[in-house]
Amino acid sequence: MPRFNGCEYIMGAGSDKQDCANNKLLQFVYTNLTYPKNARENDIQGMAVVQFVIDKEGNVQDEKIVRDIGGGCGDAVLAMMDEMKKLDPPFIPGMQGGKKVKVK
Repeated sequence: MPRFNGCEYIMGAGSDKQDCANNKLLQFVYTNLTYPKNARENDIQGMAVVQFVIDKEGNVQDEKIVRDIGGGCGDAVLAMMDEMKKLDPPFIPGMQGGKKVKVK
């Protein structure tokens, strides 16, 4: 599976790198996702869900909101994904049979 970039310096088990990557991904989301004013004003709460592909180079592509709670939340998630695309690259690509592969 792809792994959010930034933890390759960690030695040891792959699970340690994965835990670090998961934490870095959550930090990125918390830092770059802004809850829309319209959603706050209308007490819209919940979770928007985005689907995307990590390509063979570790880049984000084909983002699509699969659950939007309204109030501009889906657009806010897509704006956060645009920020993620600016990372170089945002993810370590997925591997299968020793080769880099696209992963949804």
